[in-house]
Amino acid sequence: MVCDNKFVRSHTMLFHYIGLFCGAMTYGMFSDTLGRQPVLTTALIGMMLPNLIRSFVSSLPLVGFLIFANGYFSMLVYDTGYILATELVDSSKRVFANFAYYFSFCIGEYVLVILAYFIRDWRILGWSTSIVVGIFLTSLLFQKESARWLIAKGKLSRAEMILKDIAKENNANFDIDIQKIKFDEKHEKVAFCTVVGELFKSKILTFRLAIFMFNCFQQFPLMLFRQKAQCRCSCKNNYN
Repeated sequence: MVCDNKFVRSHTMLFHYIGLFCGAMTYGMFSDTLGRQPVLTTALIGMMLPNLIRSFVSSLPLVGFLIFANGYFSMLVYDTGYILATELVDSSKRVFANFAYYFSFCIGEYVLVILAYFIRDWRILGWSTSIVVGIFLTSLLFQKESARWLIAKGKLSRAEMILKDIAKENNANFDIDIQKIKFDEKHEKVAFCTVVGELFKSKILTFRLAIFMFNCFQQFPLMLFRQKAQCRCSCKNNYN
């Protein structure tokens, strides 16, 4: 993927972003239907396996598919984990939970930079990151399902059991009769255009959306510069 074949890199990155886009469009449907914990577990496995298999594959179409799968499941991991983290805390603690979740992502990026500095073989680097995901999978054995999702689905007994365990771990009293909680079982379907229209009715949300779009676009010059630098280094090493 260097010199005359450098265009392949941009195409493989395109597969990655298409996977991210598809994951962003479907994660809500899966997590709301199947639950936060099953989707998070499946997505972690789906993110780890393509990364491992890619090290043994030389077919570019298959590599593109594996990169797409990795991007798709990584988006499911990120967004479903975010929902689970915010739903397991009280509404007054959501801001702290949001920042803790975002900072964990940033810390992971720095750890990846350190690993990439010492591990120069991309295959070994891929295996190393997959091992980290595998270790994280074991923590899901102790992860509880979202009590809010269980209540919304009418699974009150299981939700009560989870809330009692959380209260016990935090040395708090749980004196709520969860069977008396009422929730609306009717869900009105809202058209996509209606949702977009509501977004632009709010000046705050429109301003935040503009900031997010600007942050995404300003990353492209840096990516192009990095790719050109990698190409020069690779070509120089090949000629030497």
